[in-house]
Amino acid sequence: MASEMTETMWRNLLAKMGSGEREIQTVPLSGGGKWFTVQAANGKILVSAGKRNEPKSKVSPRIISKEEFFTMYPIYVRRCAGERVSQEAQAATRSQVYIYAIFANFCK
Repeated sequence: MASEMTETMWRNLLAKMGSGEREIQTVPLSGGGKWFTVQAANGKILVSAGKRNEPKSKVSPRIISKEEFFTMYPIYVRRCAGERVSQEAQAATRSQVYIYAIFANFCK
């Protein structure tokens, strides 16, 4: 049941993102975020450097997989509840700041 719910969330996330590029901002716990580009394509999420807004992230292009989503969503929920999860998140993926921003923008 839980994996069905997560699969549904993943499909809904991709649908909300659409196929065009969008620029969104990271959501650090303190300080300002950096802008980066995100796009859904072929059942995956593509992340790349910011283009229009400042300050721009200089992230090299990367793919956020469904597996990273499955791993990071519970960590994100705990982060939103005030739990300190940075070491766990860093151990899970090098893309945590971008994944957090995707959740914040598209999984409300």
